[in-house]
Amino acid sequence: GNVWSNSEEDVIPAGDAAKGYTAITTQASGNTYPVVQEIVKTVYGAGKGNLEDKSRIGSVYHNLGIVNGILNVEAIRIAQEKFGHRT
Repeated sequence: GNVWSNSEEDVIPAGDAAKGYTAITTQASGNTYPVVQEIVKTVYGAGKGNLEDKSRIGSVYHNLGIVNGILNVEAIRIAQEKFGHRT
């Protein structure tokens, strides 16, 4: 599969038919990364997380959201350093 069909969540509905399926991903799954642990502690620890199925924390798509968030925040931070804080 390509990067739009590369998550654990994509193959769960296929059950046994998904055995042997191979895909490439742009980010790894896993919930042991420091940023994921900090989100679990800070957000979910405060009861503010909205992911109903906590087993999805650290999935490929969950981590993709984190990576995209980091990229967006850093892009804004760098732009504000260069051009100032605009409202």
